[in-house]
Amino acid sequence: MFSTSRSLALPLLLMLLLTAGAAVAQPGAAEGPGQHRHEKIEAARVAFLTNRLNLTTEQAQKFWPVYNEYDARRRAVRRRIAGHKRDLATLADNQLQGAIDNLFAARQEELNLDKEYAARFQKVISTRQTLLLYRSEREFTKLLLRRLEERRGGPAGQPADAGDGDDE
Repeated sequence: MFSTSRSLALPLLLMLLLTAGAAVAQPGAAEGPGQHRHEKIEAARVAFLTNRLNLTTEQAQKFWPVYNEYDARRRAVRRRIAGHKRDLATLADNQLQGAIDNLFAARQEELNLDKEYAARFQKVISTRQTLLLYRSEREFTKLLLRRLEERRGGPAGQPADAGDGDDE
């Protein structure tokens, strides 16, 4: 039935999406190991989200251009938010209120962006898939952080999955 046609289309879809993921790499980024790692992470994210959202080929073709636009704009806002947080240490007391105002303005911009793109997402994927997108993004980030911790060694002699839920 659908699962057979989906299983045949999935390799083609993943190849298409992985190629698109590599094209999304930020212009001007330095080539080298860091760039390759970024491309691998983006490709893994595309595959993870495609799988979690259970996107059809048609949905994926419409969804990914919108998502990539959203992601680029969201990253720009988050860079500004991070910049505001870094600046706090160097500001004089009389400048802090302006920094707080700038921080809240950037966070509001991110919220407005989320609202705008939630509406756009729902034009190409279902409302359920849209909600699942936000959850799946958080899950992917947690997975990525867990793998990074594992690569850095974590506690000595600890098996890879031993850290889950054992953080007392």
